[in-house]
Parts: sequence; structure tokens; C-alpha cells
Amino acid sequence: MRKQRMGSEYFAQYLLNEGVLSQAMAEELLPKTREMDLAACLLDAGVADSAGLDALSGRYKQCGLHPVRRAVRRLSGERTDLEEAYYEEFMELFMEELMDFLKTPAVISLEPVEKNAFSKMGKTHAASQRLTGDLSIVTGIIGRDSYFLELAKRYAQEEMDDIDDLAVDSIEEFLNVLNGAYMVRLAKRDLETDLETPRWGRDVVPHGSRQLAMQICVDFGSFYAVLATDEFI
Repeated sequence: MRKQRMGSEYFAQYLLNEGVLSQAMAEELLPKTREMDLAACLLDAGVADSAGLDALSGRYKQCGLHPVRRAVRRLSGERTDLEEAYYEEFMELFMEELMDFLKTPAVISLEPVEKNAFSKMGKTHAASQRLTGDLSIVTGIIGRDSYFLELAKRYAQEEMDDIDDLAVDSIEEFLNVLNGAYMVRLAKRDLETDLETPRWGRDVVPHGSRQLAMQICVDFGSFYAVLATDEFI
């Protein structure tokens, strides 16, 4: 069941990559997936009829490169340095785990993040965690307070009114679980890594080395995933 559901969710990323969905259409459709499945949303929005949807689904199944990897590669500009070569794989796992607890599709925006995007966001919270050893990567999340709080509530499955210790701990736990799973994948390639203690901050403007910031669109808005080779909080 999980593979089928996740396949449907990655289909949204594929449609965005292929230009079938625009950024605006994707943002409009994602909230509706809380009430109906993606195929029904696409039909209801007139994106395609049944025959067209079947044709798109067929092309998606024949697609060689994972749609999340393709989006990351497009945004990263085909980077080939050691750490950056692992960004694609990490984001595939990130999106899988994110959609698993959100229970809805999520997509990576194909619009590059502007340099002043973070300074224009207003009040924000951020959390990050660094992997060290044979590979050095810092992974993190930055979002407007309301979106950061919603992510925390969804992950913890608890009601929260403000960004308190529980909310921050919830996002840090998500990163810790995610990075722990990623370490297992790296270990299969004989890459030994350790996890440092997560960090958090307010109104962070990230300036990490080899940084890649990506806007993640979800059913309640959007936030940013940030990857770098050194700490940005």
C-alpha cells in the first residue's frame, strides 16, 4: 500500500517537472488532496481527462530518473562535488518521509530560491543537523512560524498553539530520524558518518557552503529545505 500511495504522490512532482502542472496549479491542487486523491483532483481541475491521465501515468512509469532527483538536479545545476552528489538521494528520502507523515503529496518548486527570499519572509524558525565523517552534510528546515508550527503539529500528532520547546523538539526529532535513516543508506556504501546534536534558530538567513535551498510546497503552504556542507544556523 505504501509504494502505491507514494507513487501517486511522486506523480505530482513528475507533472510539475514536465510542465503539465504550473507552480500556481500545484499550490492550488495540493490542499484538495486532503479530501480526495490526486487523480480525482487532476480530473476535477481539468488538467487532463481520463485518457490523458492514463497516458501521463504511463509516461511517468517509464520515466527512468526519480522525479524528486530530477527536480534536485535541475535546481542544483548538475553539481558533481562529493557531498553535492548525495543531495539528490537525501531529498528523495526527505520527501518520502515528509509525505509519509503529512499523508498528502508534496512537491519541490522548480523556481530557484532568490537570495533575499529568507530576509523577506518575516518571522521564521529553523532547525538543522549535521552529518560528519566520510561525508559532511548539514540538513535543515526553515519556515514561517505558522508553517513551522504546522509541520511540528503534524509530525508530533499533537495540538500546539505556539512554537515552544515541544514544537522545536518535534522538528529536530524529524531531522534526527530522517538523518539516521540516511546514515544507514550511506553505511551500505561503506561511508561512516556521525550525527551532531540538532540546532535551531529564529529568523535565520542561511549562508552555507555549497548550499542548495529548495521551496517545498505542501497542502498548507510552503517551507524551505536547505542542504549545505557546513552549518548555516
